[in-house]
Amino acid sequence: MATRIGNQDQPPSEPGSLDSEAVAGELDILAAQQQGQVDGKTVIVREYGFFEGARILPAAAPLLADLQPLFEGRDPPSMLEVTDVLLSHPDVFRHLLACAIAPPPGEGTDTAAEVRAQEAWLETLNETDGEQMLLLWWQANGNFLLRRLLRNAVGKRVNQSATDASSPT
Repeated sequence: MATRIGNQDQPPSEPGSLDSEAVAGELDILAAQQQGQVDGKTVIVREYGFFEGARILPAAAPLLADLQPLFEGRDPPSMLEVTDVLLSHPDVFRHLLACAIAPPPGEGTDTAAEVRAQEAWLETLNETDGEQMLLLWWQANGNFLLRRLLRNAVGKRVNQSATDASSPT
């Protein structure tokens, strides 16, 4: 038997009816997006797709390497600590932001040109708008980084435990 999820008090929509807010909400669940005002424009920051993320990982490697120590301690890092690391790699981070606001690959556009155009626009942002972009991006794509960072941290702990167990005492 199927379990119904979502708003139990709201009847399901009739076939063929389009409630634009409901459709938008469902799409946000399927493809995580964050929307906000940046530089006087409405900006939609989308979550990376699976293969897009795979293509982005090599470029993000230096940033991930610097974030990794923050996630290996007992306490989670503060957003300020994470932000400091992100901003210590401005070119990499700008590219990650641009990829998340450019149209997704496969939509019939020149993805590389779109990303370059978004990178150029990001360079024009003031401090406040830049911070807003960072937060929107983190909301949409923070899990992309966190999954890798936590997986690596757990792997290191498992390896360390195995090494400690096999060491003579």
